[in-house]
Amino acid sequence: MSVKKVDVIRQFVEFAESALKAPNENGENTPSIQFLKALRAFNEDPAQTDSQPLFFINRVADDHGYIGEEILNQILLEASALGESKGLRKERHRNEGFILYFSHDVKGFATDMCEKHGLGYANIGSEGLSLKDFCFHGLHTAPLAEIQVSLEEAKVLLQSIQH
Repeated sequence: MSVKKVDVIRQFVEFAESALKAPNENGENTPSIQFLKALRAFNEDPAQTDSQPLFFINRVADDHGYIGEEILNQILLEASALGESKGLRKERHRNEGFILYFSHDVKGFATDMCEKHGLGYANIGSEGLSLKDFCFHGLHTAPLAEIQVSLEEAKVLLQSIQH
């Protein structure tokens, strides 16, 4: 059974609202088990055409796997030349660097880029949501201020989808 985009965004809104109302004693959020299961299923489903849950990582770097922006830009240029750029999106991740997300339908291209540049890739799984029009990475680690901003963005997106 496939999870719908609108459902996972609605669940994200519920999660964010509850996290902001009652963070745990450390000021962190604790996502519900049901939301995490739905989110993982959504991100792992290759039939999700609006999702870009995969991202390139540097498997040997000491800086949390971030890849230099110049390599990410090179991958984007190569994707553009091959007509694959529609499935990729570069996002800033807090002040830690950039992440290049991609959809399931460009996994072949991504695998080639991993071999060429000595990289790997991972699925965001239950750690976040990466859509063509919304991105939130860090369900367990994001500061409450970031959750607040993403909550407002998710509400706007949800309204636009439902109308």
